Amino acid sequence: MGSWESVVGEGRDCRRLIEAEAEATGAYLRRVCRLKEEGRQLKYQRKNRKSRAVKNFIFLRSIARFCMLCSQNAEILSRADPGWLVRKVMGEAG
Repeated sequence: MGSWESVVGEGRDCRRLIEAEAEATGAYLRRVCRLKEEGRQLKYQRKNRKSRAVKNFIFLRSIARFCMLCSQNAEILSRADPGWLVRKVMGEAG
């Protein structure tokens, strides 16, 4: 068996080795967690982009339908009473 100093020296070396291994493992785990989180964020971004596109399409389609119905109503009402729009704008029509 070696002297006390050599045992203490080996203990320090082992401790440094363990600390270095723990640091490397911690860095690896942090990297894995970061990559997983980035993957999750990308997944949700793609999902949100798709759902936004669908919502925007439905919204634009409903606006187009509303405009079409308004123009049809205006055309029908103007045939029945040609001056209704002027009175409506001027506040005379109910």
